[in-house]
Amino acid sequence: MTDANGADRTRIPADDLAELITAFDVGEVLDRQHLADGLMNVNWRLDTRAGRFALKRVTDVPLDRLRRNLAVLPFLASYGVPTCAPLSTVHGDVIAEVRGSGYCLFPWSTGEHVRGTDLSLAQTFELGTHLAQLSIRRSGRAARVERGTGRRELGGPVPGGLV
Repeated sequence: MTDANGADRTRIPADDLAELITAFDVGEVLDRQHLADGLMNVNWRLDTRAGRFALKRVTDVPLDRLRRNLAVLPFLASYGVPTCAPLSTVHGDVIAEVRGSGYCLFPWSTGEHVRGTDLSLAQTFELGTHLAQLSIRRSGRAARVERGTGRRELGGPVPGGLV
């Protein structure tokens, strides 16, 4: 875990950026922009010869926990939760460690940052439904949630033996 209270959280030192370019093999950075919406971590949009990416310097959790958290993303995606899987470094890790900081890189996803308090009732219901389904599937039981009632019907075990 790194210090989130650095003097200038918006800047990536040139030496760090050079190591990250090599680690993720994205080629020359043509443009970078700090993204102010990050609450706990520091984020940038990178435009490179290989495409547009979101770079995250993680400051809120130890790197072993970050690896565990990032490993959950493919599971969430397999159940319809919109996620972006992190890209791997040239060494196959999803985190690049540079001078005590952990960085992860994601494909850029066009859209806007929506705060939880700005979700509509319909969006909140959809999010709750996804979370309930994930919880039930993870427990090994299938369920169907009736829209607008909050009731669910449990079925048999979920195929595939999800953990």
